[in-house]
Amino acid sequence: MATAAICSMFAVCGMVNVGAAAANPAAQFVATTGIRTPEDLLNFTETDMVSIVKAYNRKDDVVSIPMLVGKNLEALIYYAKYRWHRQLGEILPADWTPEEMGRIKDIMKQIKAAKADRIGENMDPGPIDVSGGIS
Repeated sequence: MATAAICSMFAVCGMVNVGAAAANPAAQFVATTGIRTPEDLLNFTETDMVSIVKAYNRKDDVVSIPMLVGKNLEALIYYAKYRWHRQLGEILPADWTPEEMGRIKDIMKQIKAAKADRIGENMDPGPIDVSGGIS
């Protein structure tokens, strides 16, 4: 049975969390993926979530989840790991708000840009001084 805690967190991500389980994407997602508690999020990486959502959407008997919601679920996974790595306490549904999701998505963008800079995609070494020649 889907826990109310994780379903409420999925609702913040844009997943419907109302009605009977047959038409409730949050309950179906929990039943399909096995993510039943906020702590279960720690078993995944953000990149896993895209594959999980795609696999879930291929099922015939479920209400599909838009990929934008999948991106929000990536942020939820990152949020759980962020709290765990920084030892900020339990992962509480009340702390996962649209504002917090926006903040986490901004952090994720900054980290992605920093990684791109580090591997040279956006690196600008500046002008190279060749006036002195080789000695």
